Amino acid sequence: MTPPTSSSNVLARYYDQLAKIYDQATQSFGWTPPTVAAEALTPLIRPGATILEVGIGTGQSAKLLADRGGKICGIDISSNMVAYVRERFPQFEIHQVALAGAREVLGSRTFDIVSAIGLLVFVDDLAVAIRDLCGFVKPQGLLAFTFEPLIANHELQCERAAPTGPVGLAATFLTRRYTVDEVSTVLASCGAVVLSTRRFKPYEQSAERRLPVYYELIVSRLN
Repeated sequence: MTPPTSSSNVLARYYDQLAKIYDQATQSFGWTPPTVAAEALTPLIRPGATILEVGIGTGQSAKLLADRGGKICGIDISSNMVAYVRERFPQFEIHQVALAGAREVLGSRTFDIVSAIGLLVFVDDLAVAIRDLCGFVKPQGLLAFTFEPLIANHELQCERAAPTGPVGLAATFLTRRYTVDEVSTVLASCGAVVLSTRRFKPYEQSAERRLPVYYELIVSRLN
């Protein structure tokens, strides 16, 4: 298995801390990306479709896709997230591994759909990550993922990268942002055609979150 990078170590520890409270916390602020992604993929999922969920977390997205007929294989770097989702969804195939090392675990397998919700904000190299994701998609299969868009004149999302400090950890990791054109160009270089894009608010606004923040969802098909 490929050793994790230092940033992967920080993320793994961060999500290890969140595993037991993640569902409650995301529910409390109206986390929408799993539902938005499932709505976009629902018309495209055939019964028994094989789905690789990259960064499966507690299984929020995977459950919605399984409910629509998908057969789930999930990977995650957090041991606590993996333990949680294995207990909650014993019917899922789950592996603890980062995307960069997933080929060593999954071998030559490919999937009808590859989904990565909330992953690309943390990757160090967008082109490498998308290429790795595309490598697991069958010909004419689908790739769906979210990312934080780079938005000019937005108070927060005008910055291409911003440090994020995990609670209780001394280290930080970067939240990275890209334009839709940048992401679409990388997809095209991998032989993927964009089917749809959607910009949306990933959580409800509140007194603590007065400034709207946006996510982008892209669904593409591999040639």
